[in-house]
Amino acid sequence: MPVSSRAESSDRLTVEDEPIDVPDVAPAFAPDGLVARALGERYRYRPQQVEMVHLVRQALVEGKTAIVEAGTGCGKSFAYLIPLVA
Repeated sequence: MPVSSRAESSDRLTVEDEPIDVPDVAPAFAPDGLVARALGERYRYRPQQVEMVHLVRQALVEGKTAIVEAGTGCGKSFAYLIPLVA
């Protein structure tokens, strides 16, 4: 399932839109990464999820808005949350 996104920037940053320093958490989603180790056999590697992680991180680092659309089962919840808690 493809992942589509759109990032926008504005000339005016608000407190909510300021860039955030986010480490690259994509390795956590590797087949032998932290998420796989935590979830064990329940984990399934999804390349779309890794793509989403990169898009979410980029939006946070650049202070942009990202809109990501992906089908059921792509792992959107972790792709949005893990970059924020890293």
